Amino acid sequence: MSYQKPKYQLLVFAALAAVLLAALFPLPFRVVMTGHPWKVELLVAIALLLGSFFLHRKKVEISFLPELKTITTVLGAFVVLSASSALWAVSWVSVFHHTFLWFCYLFVILFTANWMRSRSGLAKFLEFLVFLGVLLSSLTIVAYLFLLLSPDYEAVFRVAYSKYSEILVALVPFYFGLAITTTKKTSRIHSFSAVLSFAAIVVSLSRTSFIAVLVGLALVTVLGFAITRRRVSFAHAGVLVLAFLLVLSITQLISSKQGQENTLYGRFSSTSSYQTSSGDIRLLLLGVSKEMIVDNPVLGVGADNYGVLLNKYRAKFGKSAPSNRTLRAGQELMLERTHNEFIQIFSELGILGGLTIISLFVFGLLSFIRQLRLSSRCTENIIRISAFSGAVAFLVSSVASSFSFRVFQNGIVFFVLFAIAVAPYGSIKRTMNRSATKTLLIISSVLSVASVLIFASQAASGYYTARGTTTEDFEQAIKLFETAQGLDSNNAAADMSLGIRYFNEKEPLKAVPLIKAAIDKSGGVISTYYFLAVSYELAGDLESAIGTARKCRDIYPHSPFARIYLAELLKKSGDNKSAEREVEFALRIDRKNAETWRLIYKESALKVSIRSRTDSSITPLADLTPNSVVQALVAKEKLYE
Repeated sequence: MSYQKPKYQLLVFAALAAVLLAALFPLPFRVVMTGHPWKVELLVAIALLLGSFFLHRKKVEISFLPELKTITTVLGAFVVLSASSALWAVSWVSVFHHTFLWFCYLFVILFTANWMRSRSGLAKFLEFLVFLGVLLSSLTIVAYLFLLLSPDYEAVFRVAYSKYSEILVALVPFYFGLAITTTKKTSRIHSFSAVLSFAAIVVSLSRTSFIAVLVGLALVTVLGFAITRRRVSFAHAGVLVLAFLLVLSITQLISSKQGQENTLYGRFSSTSSYQTSSGDIRLLLLGVSKEMIVDNPVLGVGADNYGVLLNKYRAKFGKSAPSNRTLRAGQELMLERTHNEFIQIFSELGILGGLTIISLFVFGLLSFIRQLRLSSRCTENIIRISAFSGAVAFLVSSVASSFSFRVFQNGIVFFVLFAIAVAPYGSIKRTMNRSATKTLLIISSVLSVASVLIFASQAASGYYTARGTTTEDFEQAIKLFETAQGLDSNNAAADMSLGIRYFNEKEPLKAVPLIKAAIDKSGGVISTYYFLAVSYELAGDLESAIGTARKCRDIYPHSPFARIYLAELLKKSGDNKSAEREVEFALRIDRKNAETWRLIYKESALKVSIRSRTDSSITPLADLTPNSVVQALVAKEKLYE
């Protein structure tokens, strides 16, 4: 095929590298990122559009393998179901994002399977995967060294690199399998890649990734011995295991100097408030997901609409399990995903979507077994087993991951390995279908054009939002925010930022519809609801303020602040009996916190802050939760009182 020429191979691998690494590099200008990510998606859309044009221009026909017909049909059905959910979802943009993402995964499977038609093409792909792992691991380890020099860099490191640990989770078993079964020369390359990638996973401190990679390593060892036992070098496997243990020991020893929680052992054994909060958030999201699935069992709430509707079902979960301690978690976090890919699919696309994705992996397993039985080449079986083990490790990490298939670069690597594991290799009988190729290229072109327009609009909107937040002139800032809203009507950050600017300019009546729109689009956090309620209150609409505070209380029923603030509003309306009930409940949750909030509303934040220095019964404002509301209340007092 024409795209197998060296110059085209180089372009393909360069495009893949750009897509997979794009998230690590900042844009040349400041933007506000809200909602779904668009940077990598925009690059993928451009690459897919150019690729579709190239395939059409060169009259390249895509081979539709009979062996993959069931898999591609099931994945195609999942894409159609995702797109169809726009009919009942709240956010069509979220549906489009999800549909485009999974269509690209379908394209990745077809492309990888076609690429492996040539054994030299397969070899080049394997070389690229080695290059990718070494590059990602090197970048992660270099960033880790910066972290050792500057502990303040930790937040940046975790956000930028923790999601990449899932790619490495899939690649380490792949490298390990090839290392213990191939020739001495290639074994050294794969061994180096495996050790370096394992080191990157360890320093990322991801417990899920560490467990998943161990599962993948165990699986590739067992399958390699069971199926190609003559080719497995147990001596080499033992050396690699010792290298892994050495890397683990050295990195943990170095990290322990900055505190036990900076080690994997510390992450597994810690009972810190951070670890407890993380566990509580996961349990909370499971409860919320249960409510979503019960309410929408067949079709779900719509693809990628989990985050938009989370607060609605969080409130339902609070009413169905009012004493659940996890309800106090995540009050100041914009929660968007379940930390379990499969539960999120069931929540968003119902039983139909969940069973579809499960059947995809079941058929993939059957195809993998079939190809092992049909192949007489030991080398091919080794490659297949290694890729399969890597894919399984990725799926294990998806059980407790916030990223998984939701991050484009993760899904691309998974489905490349998936295709290597289940597709036939070499010059075998293939189905060349000109009309199917034409249809696929038309769909990919239309989706790509739409994606470029949508994601570019989101990028431009984020740029104008960022400019608006840093522009001191109020009138100029309004124009910038309005431009941002015009470019992306789903940009909640533009609405919220403009609403806060009106609030700060003492125009709460104009702030109300903007803050409300931001909540409707993104769900909001506890401070968002406070700003809306207090804007209603300052605008003279006490009834709406109480309604918003009640909604805030329902979403965060274990927040002393939410109940004390509602109680204060109820007192103003004359409903003292209801106010007393809210105060009593708040005191049962956290007496000291609740009493401090009561004192703030009785006196002022400034006076309470001064008193807390000498009165141990008062929580200092720096320790009072939710802290974002404390800051908002202090700002409100300065502006309006």
